[in-house]
Amino acid sequence: MAELVPHAHAHPQWVEASNKAYEMLCSEVNVLRTVMDDKAMVVDFSAEEHGVAVIFLRDFEPSGIDLPPLQREQSVSLSDELFLLDVNS
Repeated sequence: MAELVPHAHAHPQWVEASNKAYEMLCSEVNVLRTVMDDKAMVVDFSAEEHGVAVIFLRDFEPSGIDLPPLQREQSVSLSDELFLLDVNS
C-alpha cells in the first residue's frame, strides 16, 4: 500500500506520509534481514516466528526492498511500467 499511494493519490500530504511510511518499512525490513542473517539470533525463534519472518522477507524481495535506494527506485519504476503495460493491454 505504501508503494501504491504515492502513485495513485493526488494529495501531496498523503504522498509524503506514504513515502515516509515506506522508508520506515524498508528500514525495519533491513533490520529483519540482518537478524535473519545472524544464526545466533534465529536459533531462538519459534517455528512460527521464523516462518513469519521468512514470508515477510519473501513478500518484499520482488519490490526491491533490500536494494540500495537508487536501485530500489529504478525497480519500483520498472514495476510500475510493467503494471501499466499489463493494465493497458
